Amino acid sequence: MNYVNKLEQFIDRYEIIKKLFYSTEEIINEIIFNRLSSNDKVAVWALGEHTTKLLEVLNTDKLNIVCFVDRAKGKDNLTLMGKKVIEPSVLQEYTPDAIIISSYSFRKEIREYISNSYPNCKIIDIYDEFDFGAPFYDNLIFMKMYAVTIPSMYNDLVNMGYSIKDDIKQMILKILEENDLVYEINAEGSCFKPGLAREDSSKIRVDFFLQSPQGWTSLESVWKAFREDDRFEARIIQVPYINNRGKEFNDDIRNFLISRKLPFIPWYFYDIDAQNPAIVFFQNPYDGNRPPGFHADEVCRKTRVVYVPYGLEIGGGNTNYDRQFNLFLQNNAWLICSRSSRNKNMYKKYCRRGDENVIVTGHPKLDAIYNLDKFAVDEQMAGIVAGKKVFLWNPHFRIDDFEEKWSTFNKFKDAILDIFEKREDAFLIIRPHPILLENMKTASEEVIPGITRFKNRISNMSNVYFDTAFDYRHSFVLSDALLSDASSFLLEYLPTQNPIIYLRNNEGPGLNDDGDIVNYYYVADTKDDIEKHVDMLIRGQDPMKDTRLAKIEEYLYVVDGQAGKRIKEAVANKYLMETAD
Repeated sequence: MNYVNKLEQFIDRYEIIKKLFYSTEEIINEIIFNRLSSNDKVAVWALGEHTTKLLEVLNTDKLNIVCFVDRAKGKDNLTLMGKKVIEPSVLQEYTPDAIIISSYSFRKEIREYISNSYPNCKIIDIYDEFDFGAPFYDNLIFMKMYAVTIPSMYNDLVNMGYSIKDDIKQMILKILEENDLVYEINAEGSCFKPGLAREDSSKIRVDFFLQSPQGWTSLESVWKAFREDDRFEARIIQVPYINNRGKEFNDDIRNFLISRKLPFIPWYFYDIDAQNPAIVFFQNPYDGNRPPGFHADEVCRKTRVVYVPYGLEIGGGNTNYDRQFNLFLQNNAWLICSRSSRNKNMYKKYCRRGDENVIVTGHPKLDAIYNLDKFAVDEQMAGIVAGKKVFLWNPHFRIDDFEEKWSTFNKFKDAILDIFEKREDAFLIIRPHPILLENMKTASEEVIPGITRFKNRISNMSNVYFDTAFDYRHSFVLSDALLSDASSFLLEYLPTQNPIIYLRNNEGPGLNDDGDIVNYYYVADTKDDIEKHVDMLIRGQDPMKDTRLAKIEEYLYVVDGQAGKRIKEAVANKYLMETAD
């Protein structure tokens, strides 16, 4: 591979996306109407933000829309543009000639359904023509992504001894100027030099796609287990996270890997065809959060994919069951590593493929929890909370009035501060979901004043610490109890043996099948509930401790620090059995 050519390709790709950004309406209309006949009856499949944005740019006056289609329950009595919203099962009654897929994240699943159920319908998917890794209205994200990535590529190449032509440098400077970004183009920045060449071609190559610092503990013990096995060459592939909710491109993982001195290959130098890994590990099922070339549907066709979920799924609702268990990745993975028999049964229940590719190993995330006593906690943070009863609050990332109301942030944010503001014997660590911070920036005008007041109150409280560190284990070690709404922490915190207060949103879709674990926690529906539980725990009382801890094996299989090794052995045995002569 010529890596300088790779840089030039990225510059070219930036120019294409820029063209799409400035000509979105023209391009989308051209794609759709070129594939339609003048008398075609059209159904638009899927509701939500994507459809809202599509209808804004689409010339609907020339489009004969007969209905809108959505699988979500409770939407069959709705209308849009005077047309009914229907379930897929009754679509044949409207006899459409063509179906426009108006979804990015679920378009492959929708296409499959249409192909099987309505084979005579034309399928129109704008992403057949251009797919740059996100919905069309997020092309600005990708302009920014390439604008940030290209100078990083430049620095990497110079640090590896490559010579870059002056005209390429000038093009990079132009890109940065267009995006109002400041980036010094030189070769002096710290870049952890990746080993791009195969050290030993006789070894079995196993690549780990890593997207977020917070997700490192989901794969760390697995990666180490493969590194310790001489039969394998285990490598970390740094893949950025494209946050469609926050409308941002996040590349924190690169800085995290550099800070930890972990060897990695940047995503822009990775070519799966050239690298030809025997096995690839995924931790995120959402293709919309990855750049092109790293989508599950592409990778599954080229190699064996192992899926280890980045979190311990617990949110309920039909839409969420699909996300947790029934996307392309879950249905096509070579192997899925499950945290428990209960979790495996959810694949059997909610995944079209069932649980035939699912094995119970325990979750490697819990290997890091098992070894908490060996974790080097931040001394400054420890000093701040010393001598207090420490509560860790982990709010979900939703802020606005979304359909999926797991979050209790708006409901309890003021109440929780009220409780801790008047106590000198307690300390509150706020550890928000990473996306919550992004949603705070993009919240609606109705919500922003409350967020501003919340931030101002925190800044004036001496017993509150806002934890945004990459590694959440600092907060786990220092806390004595957890306050959380629907978050994987409800399960992940359990092995600490500390009490858990579940902040319930009765308006939301609730929790999945594993959510009945909260029957062994302290549940809060009101401010008074929270205060009552906090008072009790500060007094040192935890009456549900024994029954709570007795459930660890049922919900988490076994927490022994060995899940990573079990996964390595299972993957190795299956691979060697399949490839044996």
